[in-house]
Parts: sequence; structure tokens; C-alpha cells
Amino acid sequence: MRRRWRDRLRTPLFVLAALNVGVYLAYTMPRSLRERSAAARASVLRGELERDRRVVTALRDRADAMKTNRTDTDLFYARLGPKGTLAQVRAEITTLARELGLKVGGFSYTADAVKGGQGVAQLQTRMSVSGTYRELVAFLDRLERSTYFVTVDQIQIGKREQGGEAGLDISLSAFYRVADGTSEERP
Repeated sequence: MRRRWRDRLRTPLFVLAALNVGVYLAYTMPRSLRERSAAARASVLRGELERDRRVVTALRDRADAMKTNRTDTDLFYARLGPKGTLAQVRAEITTLARELGLKVGGFSYTADAVKGGQGVAQLQTRMSVSGTYRELVAFLDRLERSTYFVTVDQIQIGKREQGGEAGLDISLSAFYRVADGTSEERP
């Protein structure tokens, strides 16, 4: 009698277990797989979103740099004068050096067209001055604040002489407009 009772329960238990496995396979397992898949997709999407944010930030920085460059270029072209202003630039530099108590040596010039410049030429000037360290520093400071567009390309300081004076060889560039868009050999 006991065996019969167990035999009777065995079939419903197998059916119940099979039904449980069927429900798991039909509903629970696909849902857990979808959740895992959704979590993986969300992780991938978060990574892509972060990458896109970095790209957007880099592009914004590049756009800001391009705006700044455009403003600087416009300012550069606005400050350019005709070739005739070069004599004024040289006179201002010489006067400035003498006002500060510097001894001005010789000048040498080289004119070149500016590659990619629209009707712009560059006059490279080498000059030597001598004076005290303070006078030389003040001279360079005033050159930077000049109303003309003059750049200091190279500075070479010499040994100090007796009396505390030092010599300074300076390479400057002044830019000017060329009337016909071609470079000129001599200023």
C-alpha cells in the first residue's frame, strides 16, 4: 500500500517538475537573458556616450582655437602698414633704444615674402645694442608693446664688458603690405 501511494505521487511530481522547467525556460530564463543583454547594452552605450562627450569637447576646443586664430589673424592684418612705414619702425626702434640709454650698433636687413600671406612681406632686421641689463630688459619690454607689428625672433646676449654693460644682438621681424602682392628684394 505504501508503494502505491508513492507511485501515485511520482507522476504528478514529474509533471510538476516538468511544468516548472517549462515555465523557467519559457519565461524566467529569457527575461534574465534580456536583463543581462540590456545591462551589457547599457554599459556599451554609456561608454559610447562618454567617448562622444570627449569628442564634442575636443571639437568645441578646436572651434574656440579657430575663432581665436581668426581674431588674431584679423588683428594682424589690421595692424599692417604699407612698406613706407618701415622707415618709421626703424626710427622708432632706434629712438627707443637711445631714450633708454643704449648704444645702437649696425643694422642689417633681409626682405622676404610671407608664405601664405596675402600681400604680406616680412623685413628681418638684425641689430646690436649695448647697455646695462636693466636697459636691455626695458628695451625688449617696450619693443613688445610697440604700436607696430614687430616680433623679436632671436636674442643673443654677449659677455659683460667693463662698466657692467652687455651687448645684445637682436633679430626682429616687421611685417608690411606689399602693393602688388609680390615680395620685394630690398626695403
